[in-house]
Amino acid sequence: MKSYIIALSSLIAFSASSYASLSIVEDTYVDPKDKTGNTYTTATTKVSGTGTVADFGSTLSYKSMWLNGADITLNDSTKKLLITATNKDSGGLSVSKGSAWYDVVCQGSNKITVKDGGTISLSASNGLTIYDSDGTSTLDLTIDSTAGDVSIRKVYINNGSMLTVNLHKVNALGAGSQLGSACGGKHLTVNMDCDQNVALDFRAGTKNAFNITNGATMTVSGWGYIANGATTSSIILADGLKNGSILFANTSKYWSEDSWDEENSVFTVKAEVKEDGVVTGYKTMAISFVDENEEQLKNLSFSAVEGGWLLTGMQAVPEPAEWAMIFGALALGLAIYRRRK
Repeated sequence: MKSYIIALSSLIAFSASSYASLSIVEDTYVDPKDKTGNTYTTATTKVSGTGTVADFGSTLSYKSMWLNGADITLNDSTKKLLITATNKDSGGLSVSKGSAWYDVVCQGSNKITVKDGGTISLSASNGLTIYDSDGTSTLDLTIDSTAGDVSIRKVYINNGSMLTVNLHKVNALGAGSQLGSACGGKHLTVNMDCDQNVALDFRAGTKNAFNITNGATMTVSGWGYIANGATTSSIILADGLKNGSILFANTSKYWSEDSWDEENSVFTVKAEVKEDGVVTGYKTMAISFVDENEEQLKNLSFSAVEGGWLLTGMQAVPEPAEWAMIFGALALGLAIYRRRK
């Protein structure tokens, strides 16, 4: 009997730890780096631990939020999480040398899952970002096909090790939301199995992986920003767009039918430079399309379609040596057939 009680107590303790609730406390967020030499501090809500939207209780509206090792599941259509800051003065968090303000900043290992009617809305145009001083933080954001209304105007990695975005609902973040990276190297991975309408914001030297499957089309409706000195970036397509496509919408001023360099699989984005509202020049970024080994993708098709220019994968054309092997196999098969006959 005593052994039974001990075992039951252990099971209860294990169950309690498996479903530990979130820690939600008021804290002060300190901007880790500022180009002016100043340090900004902002009163905010710090969230850590593992739990669901139920852990927020009746308080579902916050000016800003600091995720520090949080695993949050939003799974209740009656509990919409609202983050309301639109700038520094209304409680936004400063990151990236004080030049941007975000509703939610992630540090440590974090995960956000929206499903079963769960909803979330971030008011700031900069939305959600990863930022830390040593580049080790991560965020895994998943919008399930069962999610409710989601409005996140930007998901961005400023400084961190990896941002992974999984989109399983049409226009999962809201039409025209931005996906971007300012980290040189491969730090952003986006997985989608249904149509998405997004804007992109890549800085120089970034390598951004997109896995577009199930016949989905990613419509790129705009470009967020081209930093001074930006020259090149790349998009990694592991399967070479064999089961998906990218549509560059003709509503954008950043590209045209002349943007595609077929020989080098490079797409050029061009932005205006203005002084006092007058266009004085342009700056460009060349986006190369590569495979998972970061080698040039040669079998891509770029064509004008209704609404813009469509980038798709093509079936590989056999090389001369491969044709020789094919015809050799056919000839051998024919010879064997004749001999048997």
